[in-house]
Amino acid sequence: MSKVEVSIIIPVYNVAPFLDECLSSCINQTFRDLEIIVVNDGSTDESEQIIIDYAAKDQRIITISKRNEGLIYARKSGLDVARGTYVFHLDGDDSIETNAIEMLHDEAVRSNSDYVIGHYYEVYEEKKEERRLYEQGGLSGQDFVCSMVVNKKWTIWGRLIQKTLFDNIIYRSIFMGEDLYFNMQIGLKVKKMEVVNAYLYNYNRHSGSVTVSQDDKCFLLNLEMLKGVLSLLKIYDYRQSVVDALYIRCLHFFLFTIKRKKNAVISIFLDYLKKEGRDIFDWKRRLPFYLIHKIYLCSPFVATFLLRLWLKLYRMYMKLLD
Repeated sequence: MSKVEVSIIIPVYNVAPFLDECLSSCINQTFRDLEIIVVNDGSTDESEQIIIDYAAKDQRIITISKRNEGLIYARKSGLDVARGTYVFHLDGDDSIETNAIEMLHDEAVRSNSDYVIGHYYEVYEEKKEERRLYEQGGLSGQDFVCSMVVNKKWTIWGRLIQKTLFDNIIYRSIFMGEDLYFNMQIGLKVKKMEVVNAYLYNYNRHSGSVTVSQDDKCFLLNLEMLKGVLSLLKIYDYRQSVVDALYIRCLHFFLFTIKRKKNAVISIFLDYLKKEGRDIFDWKRRLPFYLIHKIYLCSPFVATFLLRLWLKLYRMYMKLLD
């Protein structure tokens, strides 16, 4: 089959109320040299019929139906058949502006970049707010990975990415936070990241979204994500600034879960430290981390105060280095 310039990959799982807007925004793009790969990840609502109806309207739509395995493997299914020079990930409950692909692609060609980011709108039921990601581009490799982790800007959706960056990616069953797991690997290969100063992606925040759920299952899924991300430290040669940033993210998560008094998570946390903690943390160099964890189990208030103070001093130190 002939190649196309851009492959839009859309994982779909029970997002029927949003899917019409999502697919409409794709087929109406001003940039025409594209394919739209829709991966039905075992939906049980009306999503499948909506996908069938749209595929009948536009021959650029390619459909894949599979059993539910989570976002990371839904994206993989799309990547396996994608013919595009570039890939754009779009979640099935989101949408994009009509000129999104054109603007991102123009910038990729103009600046010879393999990773292009635009800004996005965060859409609530009654309001729409602008969200900026990076103010400027030019980052690459380890610098890009470190920036993503430090600033928590690791979403995979809404970015035009050269497809070859996904070659030889290691996959793992992560049902939440797979974006960081993806970008921790992809980012190392990025030769040049650039930014389009425009709001091109509509990110829907709704009650059914995994990202706004705060139940026990959500916490456990986050723990599995953290284990997956930390496992990458044993595979790739990240520089120390990246490792340091991940340690801080790790600490934040564990303290947050303990503070929420999720007893099941606390037991997993303690077991995790016993089995793997000494591999994750260099305890001799990171005594404050160890102490804060221990103190938190006895006195959350004291540990939270110490953590905030430590992070404040750390940020001041990093600014001095810059």
